[in-house]
Amino acid sequence: MKIFLINNKGEIEEKNYDRKKFALKLELNIRDLRPVFLAMQVSTILPRKNSLIINLGFIKAILTKNNVYFLRHNKSQTFDGFLNDLIKKIKLNQHSTFYLFIFEKILAAKSQQIKGKILNIETISKDVLKEIKGGFSEKSLEKILVLKKRVSRMEFRLQELVSAVREVLDIDTNFSELVSLGNNFAVDKIEVESILENFLEQTEDEVGHLFRVKEEIDDTQEFLDLKLSNKRTAIVRFDLIATLLTLILSILALITGLFGVNLKNGWENSHIAFLVLTILLFFFFLIFLVISFLFLKKKKIF
Repeated sequence: MKIFLINNKGEIEEKNYDRKKFALKLELNIRDLRPVFLAMQVSTILPRKNSLIINLGFIKAILTKNNVYFLRHNKSQTFDGFLNDLIKKIKLNQHSTFYLFIFEKILAAKSQQIKGKILNIETISKDVLKEIKGGFSEKSLEKILVLKKRVSRMEFRLQELVSAVREVLDIDTNFSELVSLGNNFAVDKIEVESILENFLEQTEDEVGHLFRVKEEIDDTQEFLDLKLSNKRTAIVRFDLIATLLTLILSILALITGLFGVNLKNGWENSHIAFLVLTILLFFFFLIFLVISFLFLKKKKIF
């Protein structure tokens, strides 16, 4: 397993460790290291006696008093950029407690990543909404579906993250273990609480931001549903009118059919009879059509 070791002087060393040997080196239970060993794990902030285990998605780290171990499962430009920036900041840091300094920078990087992702979702959402207002298609519907799934995943991850931070703040044992990594318990306690509360506040702000984006997407979907419903209603009305006209014409066809049979009735050669019948059928057609329309109007179908 590839691990990047960075000490409190900003020196970096790349090493390969066996999982069991790595756990023994840090005096940790191998089960505690699952959040960083396995690629797909929930957000975790897990304080232990001599270390702090962190899994925040693209950042998987174990903090000790004077060192930080970063585990990388695959190549990521975001992680590489974070690592390079962190080394520069460590070299400039002269006052902050090392593990608290690293912890704060990790949370700040995660917060920045969350903001970027939500901003990207918001931008896509506005583009899709604009496209739909201009005239939607199957492609637009597909984009809405993909966007909704993306928002749901993001919402779930943020809830995981908030739960992980709250667990540290609310459970005294976890909080005490986290603070005990430093030298000055009283001072570190205030700083740890401040770092966690600040991150929690930023994350909850982003949850609110995501909720507003989600509302916009839901409004867009409702708008689409209304347009589709409108089209369906128009089609049903057209179908009803066509059926009604067919019914009336069928009745007229029945009447004219009686005169078309090969039976002698004395009217076969009467031009007047033909004109009278044609006029009567026309008026019958109009009367039947008006009565049907008034009936449908009364029933509020039209």
